[in-house]
Amino acid sequence: MRQVKLLSMAGFIFSFFLYQLMNGWFFLGRTTTNFGDLNYVVNCGNRSGLNSNYFSDNGCSGYMYGSLILRLVEVFGINNQQVYIIGLLFFIGFSVIFSSLAISSNNRVLSLVVGLIILFSPPVELILQRANIDALIFILVYVSSELILRHKFGYAIFLLSICSLMKFYTLPLLIAISLLYAVKQKKRIRSQVYLVFVLLICVIDIKNVSYFPGDAQNFFGAPIFGEYFQYLIYGPNTHSNLFISGLLGILLYWIFCYFFYRLSSVVPVYPSISNVSFNRKPLVLFSMFFFVFASCYLAGLNIDYRLVFIAVPILTFFNLKIEGGSWFKIPLLLTTFLVLYTSYNTYIFQPIGDFFILLLIAYFTVLFLKEISIIISALTTTK
Repeated sequence: MRQVKLLSMAGFIFSFFLYQLMNGWFFLGRTTTNFGDLNYVVNCGNRSGLNSNYFSDNGCSGYMYGSLILRLVEVFGINNQQVYIIGLLFFIGFSVIFSSLAISSNNRVLSLVVGLIILFSPPVELILQRANIDALIFILVYVSSELILRHKFGYAIFLLSICSLMKFYTLPLLIAISLLYAVKQKKRIRSQVYLVFVLLICVIDIKNVSYFPGDAQNFFGAPIFGEYFQYLIYGPNTHSNLFISGLLGILLYWIFCYFFYRLSSVVPVYPSISNVSFNRKPLVLFSMFFFVFASCYLAGLNIDYRLVFIAVPILTFFNLKIEGGSWFKIPLLLTTFLVLYTSYNTYIFQPIGDFFILLLIAYFTVLFLKEISIIISALTTTK
């Protein structure tokens, strides 16, 4: 019965995405080109020879992903005709993932409402319409989480390594998970040698990237508040110092973390999680995706479509079997709506969404730290 429900819901969601692809997107309208980001990456891969400087010498100076993607395009001979098929596979991946989260929910109606808010949101539309590589990373992180749940730790770490070589913001998750298993399973230090090679490749690729987005319409992480202050003081077409803005954003982040920590000592703003076995799947999914989103946020690279990474922590939070009241779910529901529907290029509304992202990530950070021992147990259990 569960499989029938899963397939039915996944089919409905896939049809919803396919309808938009064929008839026009709700927020974007009809577009002359779909899957444009993936087309761009494939073109860059096809232009570069194995010995060329693909970051600058082939008309791809705006390329800012890992070199592994281009190598895969070259080796497998991926062309623009295959982009459409890959874009549809992204549709299928998102449909199955969100259907699975809804089916396994402990709060069916609430999770359905939250799921629909997410699926109709501009970030999901943007990432799928563009077929951005972040969609692939989203799917691979989810598969890695499922592998951890099935105690396939080696395969999960391998997939996370692939993710890190494609998109640098998943590197902190790879390091954290790899070291966690090394310590918990008493592995020797040489088991972590592969991390040196992954780090080295990532450093070389990052040094070769000529451009990362750096203004208020292209990042939504910690440094964004420095951009807002710069705008208020000096007006439009001015940009703040990225380092100072980053420090300001991190300071605000920790101020709000401290606020929620102190608030939790006098008001029950957090659920009580006592049973790891009942909550293992939501805890693993929550921690993996939250770690990715936090990495994006603190690096200042939380571009609009990367808001999909906060979608899984939100949904799995609602799926937790908890003790005590649940009054905090309605404020979280409203926060989810504001984050997903205002924190992108909405001009005057964007600061509202960015402020609620700050609240949301601070709230989840304190939850993560309060439940760290249970989360580690959920991640590392071998039974």
